Amino acid sequence: MYKIAFALMITVILLSACGSGSSGGGSPASGGTGGGGSASTVNGTAAAGVAMVGVVNIYGANTGTVLNIPIDSNGKYSADVTGLTPPYFLCAEPTDNTLAPQYSYAAGAGTANITPLTTLALFYANGNSNPAALINNWPSVASTIATKLPKAQAIVNANFKSVDFTMIDPTLNTDFTTYDFFTTGFNIGDIIDKILDLLGIDLSSGTPAITINNNAFLFNPTIDTSNINIGGTSGGTGNTGSITISGNDTSAIGTSFTPNFSTASGDNLTLVVAWSDFNTNADLNIEVVSGKVFSLTYVISFGTLNGTLSNGSITGKSYNYSLDCINAPAVCNKISVDTGNKKMTLNNVPLAVFNSVVGSQFGFQDAATAPITLNGSLSWK
Repeated sequence: MYKIAFALMITVILLSACGSGSSGGGSPASGGTGGGGSASTVNGTAAAGVAMVGVVNIYGANTGTVLNIPIDSNGKYSADVTGLTPPYFLCAEPTDNTLAPQYSYAAGAGTANITPLTTLALFYANGNSNPAALINNWPSVASTIATKLPKAQAIVNANFKSVDFTMIDPTLNTDFTTYDFFTTGFNIGDIIDKILDLLGIDLSSGTPAITINNNAFLFNPTIDTSNINIGGTSGGTGNTGSITISGNDTSAIGTSFTPNFSTASGDNLTLVVAWSDFNTNADLNIEVVSGKVFSLTYVISFGTLNGTLSNGSITGKSYNYSLDCINAPAVCNKISVDTGNKKMTLNNVPLAVFNSVVGSQFGFQDAATAPITLNGSLSWK
């Protein structure tokens, strides 16, 4: 139980500012009060317990930038991101340089809050490293962060779900089981803002030091996230079902695949089991053309991060398997994909071994020894 005390301003100490400079590429930004926005607008609230006075900078995956977007007196910002390729990396830089910048992420146009909670999630998505480093290399890491962020957010949610904030203030009844602190709009003075008042998050030592109402809080980065349903769906996406795997390599890679989130871009779908600190990662990537499967790959990697994500190396093994439907159309007929209802069924689908040039570049040794066969069904959201 935490003692009732006056609200503490949340503090996140990081190592560098947003690097806004004077002006940037991309489309001109428009200040404002946020709100619904348009198909080419990113907007939201920048706050750290109180409304932040300063500017927001947005970085696109295509190296484009929109810089110096003003934050109004209510903590709101709004920016036209026409010309920028999503996903976007955001930095809110306070005018007061004694305060720390905050970081966030947006998969596309819409609401993207920038708070210490979003900063903490990006810390874990960035391999337990300062999110500030993402500014200089966002185009090269954007897809990786997009893949890891749902798990990182679930870790943050699971930890704060374990806190009964109503013991401090009966009105603080936020349910972190489903609450999406990236995209759920809020105003200064709302419940989530009051919770931010109570949090202290210090990342300066490289490991988060967190307090709640001025009491030390033991944050668990390996906490069970299976009951976290951000946005009302499991792991943020609502994936169900599993794939069974058979073959010589199953003693190393396991006999089943159950994704915890998915990403989609055009005709490409990736179902992913997120890794933690580069220990384990598995993804099933399906390319669909005109409702038909064009190719399928299954990759599972076991790695160790030596140093930090921005200053280190990765060593480990990668098991890579693929199916090319141009050369094996009869095999691909064993895969049923309903993109409208987001369901897929595999019936004795063999995948051949392939060598990963990308994996070797990142320090992974190809370890697959023989084909594998997939069976089962999956659905996603």
